[in-house]
Amino acid sequence: MRQLLARRVLAQKLKEKEEYEELMNRLEKEAFVVSVRREREAVERRCKEKEEERKRKKEEQQLHERLLEASFDGAVKEILTILKEVSERDTKSGVGFDEAGKRQRRLSQLCWVNTTDAHGNNAVSEAAGGGQTHIITLLAEKGADINARGAFGRTPLFRAAFGGHLEAVQTLLQLGGDPRLHADDGCTPEQVAPEKAMAGVLRGWDLSLTDSMLMNMEAEKKRRERETQTLLLKQGLERVQMEHEQCQREMVQGAEGLLANAQLAAQRASDQQSIAKLAVRERSGGGACHCNNHNTITTYLNDVLIKDVGGKIRHDGRWPLVVDTSGQAATFLRYRDTNYLNAMNPDEIQSDRLRVALLGAIRFGKPLVIDMKEVELFDMVLSHLDQVMPGLGKELFSEELLREERCSMNHSSFCKTHM
Repeated sequence: MRQLLARRVLAQKLKEKEEYEELMNRLEKEAFVVSVRREREAVERRCKEKEEERKRKKEEQQLHERLLEASFDGAVKEILTILKEVSERDTKSGVGFDEAGKRQRRLSQLCWVNTTDAHGNNAVSEAAGGGQTHIITLLAEKGADINARGAFGRTPLFRAAFGGHLEAVQTLLQLGGDPRLHADDGCTPEQVAPEKAMAGVLRGWDLSLTDSMLMNMEAEKKRRERETQTLLLKQGLERVQMEHEQCQREMVQGAEGLLANAQLAAQRASDQQSIAKLAVRERSGGGACHCNNHNTITTYLNDVLIKDVGGKIRHDGRWPLVVDTSGQAATFLRYRDTNYLNAMNPDEIQSDRLRVALLGAIRFGKPLVIDMKEVELFDMVLSHLDQVMPGLGKELFSEELLREERCSMNHSSFCKTHM
């Protein structure tokens, strides 16, 4: 009998080994496929990001060109439309409308109105070259640099004077344009003015007003620089906080993984300890528990019936039969998480009650316990099972029912308690 059981256990172990190797091969293939798919997705994501960056730069370049052309042509509506598009781009980038968001939007528009072409001319310089007085005023209100040097070191005031745009010259002087700034060739706006009236305006301009406005513009420039630095510091702080939170999440996940591994190792050690204790009890008692100590009996029942330590029930293939002369087993099983039925109670042994208890045991892997007390009620239990479904008792006790339904027997037992 022992050799038969040993061969059965060996065959089961070999089958489990084959299944394990097949599972490992399948998992390796799946892992390789997932790895390839993730790598492909990463490459596609990088290509998409590069394409989006290229598209974004192209759109920005087109906006720059539109802004410069509109400034030269005096197209106010086009400039306002471009600035609105800039605001919409900020919204898409996640910039809000709170105080911090408003500051960032102002800085963004400040950057755009000071954009330059390939020669270094900004929008104000283009408007001055075209004599567009209203555009110069609009851009100055948005924070454009009035004295920015462009191609050949020429300022907007220089270009307005060179083009003979008297109104533009007067507007630039009133906004802080400095007539003392000369181009790379050493010429000043007064020297390139084509008309004597324009040269007289430049020569007779009160430079103290210019100095006062330059001081105010320098103070405003420093304020904007501080605002920009504050915004950058805030963004850097938010980025550091996000990275810190990400590190904390990763650390927590790592700790949870270590805890799970430790719990698994502890469970394995507990199972090994239970197997060792069960082996000791079997050597001393021949496989049965004759100890009258309550803790010993409940521990034995918990290890063998509930946990199936050592896999004896699973490998044996038969339902366990508990013969209890102390009454402790029935009490233990009644208050465990089992589907307990008292065969002496007519209400609990009815066909509907049996069917629900059996289905619950199969579905949730819970032991089904039928307590016959001190009476031989086996035939009556079979009769009630057959009322649920003809031949159910035979199929259940021979395990044919479970094999057909392919139900797992890892944590379910059908116990018949006989006093």
